[in-house]
Amino acid sequence: MKDIVRNGILLILFAALLSCGQSESDQTSAPVAIQVDLILTNAKIITVDDNFSIHNTVVVDEGLIVATGGQSLLDKYQSELTVDLEGK
Repeated sequence: MKDIVRNGILLILFAALLSCGQSESDQTSAPVAIQVDLILTNAKIITVDDNFSIHNTVVVDEGLIVATGGQSLLDKYQSELTVDLEGK
């Protein structure tokens, strides 16, 4: 009787663990890039924060700067107009 109860509990726990996992399609889908008006990259951008941080990419949408940072922003944002400022 103890074996039946133990096996039943293990079966319930196993089923609960399986239901918590992501489906295969969820794991393979890539995040969609956010469409913006302009991306300026490969630049020297000095921000006016407490540290006057220097970044190499700035993202502009509807006339406003929405992000500054590194090359990783190119994965998050997409634009028909991306300008390589060649280190300027």
